[in-house]
Amino acid sequence: MTVHQSHIPGFVVPELLRSDLHERPVKVAKDRQATGEMCKLLREIDPKALDTVYGKDRLAIADAELGLPVGLAAQVIAKVFGTDHRDPDSEIRKLLQRNAGVFNTPAVPGYADWSGIHIPAMRSAVACFCAAGLFHGADDDLLESAIERSKRTWMPGGRGLQALEELERNLRAKRAA
Repeated sequence: MTVHQSHIPGFVVPELLRSDLHERPVKVAKDRQATGEMCKLLREIDPKALDTVYGKDRLAIADAELGLPVGLAAQVIAKVFGTDHRDPDSEIRKLLQRNAGVFNTPAVPGYADWSGIHIPAMRSAVACFCAAGLFHGADDDLLESAIERSKRTWMPGGRGLQALEELERNLRAKRAA
């Protein structure tokens, strides 16, 4: 529920549900399928939740332990080492991203190679969000690919389902507009 609602503009998790909606987004984030919107919503539910996925903000901890102004450690690291680290495994990149709250996330969750009882529904949800235009920043090819993966899930042997064909037509019409 939270995974999907994070992509609905203006959605706010009611206080009563916050504790119940913690586990699933953390699991999605650990599996590296959480989008930026999912991470943002998870931080709103529990500001420390992503520590288990991306580690603690060591630069903010350094600021606090050394009595430095907030953000100074990150500024020094960025000044000394720069910010243009293309290698996703670069320790400096990870430190700076964690401090900024910018995580290495996919534009669209990719469940193509996953299996399990809930995966077909997750693929369908992703395809619906693609058609609704709720994955901001994803390119058209990526969105179309997600819809095609969903269609293959539900159409073994090439059989068509009217609802998914309509979903594809809606996406194409939205792009043309």
